[in-house]
Amino acid sequence: MGYGFQLVSGDDNEAIDSALMDSITEVRVEEELSKATRFAVRFDEDLCEGEPKTLQATALKPGQMLGVIVWNSEEQPHCLVRGPITKTKSSAVVGGAGSWLEVHGEDRRLEMDRQTVHAAWEGLASDIVGALLTNHGFEPTTAATTRPFDKAQNTLNQSNSDLKLIEDLARKNNYEFWVTYEVSAPSLFQTGYEIIETAHFEPSPPRPAGLAAALPFTLDDLVGGASGPTIRIHTPVDKCPNTTSFEIDVDAERATAALIAAVNTRTGDVEETEAADEQPETDPGALRVADAFGVKRTISEPGAGTAEDRRAEQEAVLTEEGWFITAKVSTSSHLLPGILSSHQIVSVEGSGFLHAGKYQVAKVVHVINAWGHLMDATLRRNALPEALNA
Repeated sequence: MGYGFQLVSGDDNEAIDSALMDSITEVRVEEELSKATRFAVRFDEDLCEGEPKTLQATALKPGQMLGVIVWNSEEQPHCLVRGPITKTKSSAVVGGAGSWLEVHGEDRRLEMDRQTVHAAWEGLASDIVGALLTNHGFEPTTAATTRPFDKAQNTLNQSNSDLKLIEDLARKNNYEFWVTYEVSAPSLFQTGYEIIETAHFEPSPPRPAGLAAALPFTLDDLVGGASGPTIRIHTPVDKCPNTTSFEIDVDAERATAALIAAVNTRTGDVEETEAADEQPETDPGALRVADAFGVKRTISEPGAGTAEDRRAEQEAVLTEEGWFITAKVSTSSHLLPGILSSHQIVSVEGSGFLHAGKYQVAKVVHVINAWGHLMDATLRRNALPEALNA
């Protein structure tokens, strides 16, 4: 079945048997910010001497590593997901025809959630996370954190899995944790694809720090322009639309500030501080929800720790609240052309002045079947053009 993708199996990422590829009816991959990327593959089941053929395939057993590789518009291999099969489903019909098998799984961060660990860590959170990711076979990319953990003040105490520790640190530092892949096709000296898995512990999109934070940065400055395809809706005659639908949702009732009060456990004094959304606007001169609509909403959520500890957590809440515009788009890899992935920055054209510009891809559902490689994506944006109030 030539649908422009390849399933690979095992530690060496070798292409699965051609007979299994021919029996695939659908591949589904779901990727989303702050969540594991999940996959499901359905096979037509066939009987071979009275026994189900696909169900007996070693490559499709629970625990086996499975990867989904597609090709982008430049005909370069692109890995959507790689991880262990976690469960199987099957249906048997008398005579065999109409029977099927489904395998489900998710990316390899699942392996980091299998063992509970008790440890007291010292050092920067970013260094601790980098060491953990290396131990689990990832290439780590971490943005430096500032707060040190040590015995003189307090250690970073772990009593859960490595995954939960990293996710908790990501939340407290207003970071994201996700996995990307770099793929090389088999060479004359190897039979399988080479897939390098990079685990990211950093803001998404990137945020300026220090002196740069005071400058008028935009997503163009931070990521060097759009890292994903351009999405065209209603366009001039010299440009063709490349979507089948586009929906916009604008929510003006989002939190814009946070007031924080906490008790210092050493002095007993009440400490107060404020938190703000540090994420830069998506477009030059664009307005946040408070400036665009005049709506200012303050939150003050209870929690443990010092005011400074809680400020970082509240910044994460405000950053999430700041993405007050969401868009849903449907397209295909052929129509776009290209592959959408979560965390990408894409440009939208032809949606009218108000909703054209930069967006971040927050979620993508890939469905690959006889109709092609279909994609339903959710985009997000944290500002509107200033001319809204003109």
